[in-house]
Parts: sequence; C-alpha cells; structure tokens
Amino acid sequence: MARFSRLGALLALGVLAAAACSGSSAPSDAAAVVGPTASAPVAAVADPGSGAPGADGAPIIVGTILDDDNILAPLDHQAHVGFEAAVRQINERGGLLRRPVQVMSVSSESRMSVVDDAARRLVDAGAVLVVVTCELDFAAPAVVRTEEAGVLVISPCGGEKLWGSGAAGVLAFSMISPIPTYGAQIADLLWSEGPRSAGLLWEQGIPDAVSECAGFGERWTELGGTITVEQSLPFLSAAAALADQPNVLAALGDADVVFLCAFQRISTLALSTIREAGVLTPVVGGLTVDNATFRPVDVAGLGDFRLISFASTAGDDPAPAVAAAIDAFRLVDGIPPSSGRFVLGADLATAWAQVVESEQTLDGATLARALRDAQRLSLVSGDASFVGTQALQGRTLRVLVHRDGAMVFDRLWGG
Repeated sequence: MARFSRLGALLALGVLAAAACSGSSAPSDAAAVVGPTASAPVAAVADPGSGAPGADGAPIIVGTILDDDNILAPLDHQAHVGFEAAVRQINERGGLLRRPVQVMSVSSESRMSVVDDAARRLVDAGAVLVVVTCELDFAAPAVVRTEEAGVLVISPCGGEKLWGSGAAGVLAFSMISPIPTYGAQIADLLWSEGPRSAGLLWEQGIPDAVSECAGFGERWTELGGTITVEQSLPFLSAAAALADQPNVLAALGDADVVFLCAFQRISTLALSTIREAGVLTPVVGGLTVDNATFRPVDVAGLGDFRLISFASTAGDDPAPAVAAAIDAFRLVDGIPPSSGRFVLGADLATAWAQVVESEQTLDGATLARALRDAQRLSLVSGDASFVGTQALQGRTLRVLVHRDGAMVFDRLWGG
C-alpha cells in the first residue's frame, strides 16, 4: 500500500493548486448577496433588507467562498446550494437571535489569490461565519485571514487530517471526518457482508480519491482481506489503463468486490470499460463517486453497483429532514440535488445555528468551543458531533443500490 502515501496525496494536491492558480480572470469587485427571503439562485443579487418572520434586528452576515463553476465545483457546488437553502429555512423559522441571516457569496474561482481577497472583503463586511472550499490548499488564505479577525470558518467537506486536529486553524472546522476514515468505514461494511478479496481503482492525482482508497486498502488488509489488483486511473487515459491491460481486468474479475474512488468522468469511464470487458464483479463506488456528474444510466450494463453517500436524493432517505432540505435546495437552484453532498451544506448551517442559539452569541471563539464540546448535534442527515475535534465525527452513511438506472436507498451504515 506504499503507493497511497500521504506524501503522494500532498504532491497531487500541489499539482491541482498550481493548475488553479494559472487562470487569468480577475475577481469580481463585489460579493453577490442572497438575502433572507430571496428567490434567486446562488450568486444572484437579492434584497438584503428583506426580513424573516419574527426577526427584527440587523441582518447577521455570513459569507461563502466556494466554487460553482471551476475545478472544485464537483466538491463545492452541491454543498453551497445546500447551505444557502438551509439559511432560507432558518429565516423562515424567524432567523437567529431575532435577526435575519444574510448570505454574501463570492466565487473562489479555484484560485488562492481570489480566496484571500474574498475573505478580506467578507471580514470587512462584518461576516461572522465564512464557509470555505473543500480543499485546504485553496481554503488556507481564507482560514488565515478569518482567524486573524476572530471569525469562525467552516468547510462543508474538508477531508484533510489538519482540519480535525486544529492545525488548519483554531477557528477552522470541517463537516466531515478525514477521507481515509470513510474508506476504512466502507471496508468494514463490505467485510461484514462476506467478501474477502477486493480490487481497488482510484483516480490518479486527486487527493480525496487516493486517500479514500488508501483508507479502504489499509483497513481491508488489517481485517485479513486480500487485494487482487490496485490500479490508478489517469485523467486522460482512464479507459486505456483498464482496457489495454488484460491482467488488470482478469484480477478485477477474480475479486469478490471492486472498490472505486473517482470523480466526474473517470468513474463513468472506469465502470463502462470493465462492464464492456465482461467483468461482472460487484462494484461499490466510494463517496468520491457520489458527485453531480455521475449518472448510473450513462453506464450500459452497469449491473451490480452500489454507491456510498451522505444522503439519498431519491426521496427515500430515512432522515425526515432530508426531504425538506431537498425541497429547499430546489427553490434555490431550480433543480433538485444531484448528489448527497448537498446535505453537507445543510448540516453546516444547522450546526452553526444550533450553537448560536445555545450560546446566544456570534463570537467566533465561543462558538468554536461550543462546537468542539457539543455532545450531540441534531443535523439534517442525523445526529453527529465533533467529540473534541474540529472535524465532524459519527456521520451515518447511506448505502444506495442501483435499480433501473437510478440509485435508491438500501441501508444505513456507521454513525
């Protein structure tokens, strides 16, 4: 498992950062504002003075620095809309501290210079919470600037270990555990079902994909399982990495199960290639596969396939609040969520609102302590807590099963 070293993941992250910083577009001069009762989609301008029922104070300003259109959009966008939709729900219930909550959104453009300037503008505008992108390298400028101002900063999906330890920043939190944790959790799930051999496929150069499969492989080996093949999938030649290697396809066919860790088109290409080659081994897609671009209907002969997700978007999630969050998402984005990642933004808004109301303050340091110390947070997706860390622990995952071209809820796992 040496190929899954932390160094490798960090080097891959550096490649992504360099690519993002090579863009030439300039940041906007003003943040987009989504007011408490706005009906416009994310990044549209709404009347910031409109109030929430029962709220009579000055608006509480929160900011987002997320990517809806560039390389980090598969990570950020669904959570971004989920957050804004949850803020609307908060305002419909009367706001917080008898004040409406107003969102100011700035596109990160997946550029660190843009993130730094956006954080400065949001802090100057009086933001008391800043929601940042999922990759720490890109979020870091905002973390530094907000911490200097004493402003709480939360990522909906920061998967690096530095978030949980507090090394990312004393006021910096993530709404998920480190990515390898979920890989190990999925290994436990599959082991409990009986398979003893697994093939691993991961997207090359994508830290979350590498880390997810690394966590799975390490735990699988600890449990006593065997790994029949470990294959990276280059972005430009993913199909060839499988189709041109009969030994890899044979090893996948010999496995009891295949675990896939990949984003966007790579997951679809990998699944299509192995099915076209006649490999019918059951495949489980990790959390990385659950992104807005993956559609099971795009894979001919997909067959036995399951997907691990943070929430089901098919209207069958067992958590009652998820259905309401889907409806709220549709009002903001015009379409329903296409990935369970949307619930990470909804959970973020809910967790923050809970500690604001319990502490009756907007002070960043006080709220950070409250988040770390809370024994239980009642989130949209279910109960969880930070249990003394700064990365959310105890999430209950959803196992979705492929049925007639769609992914539907099958069971819960973990928590």
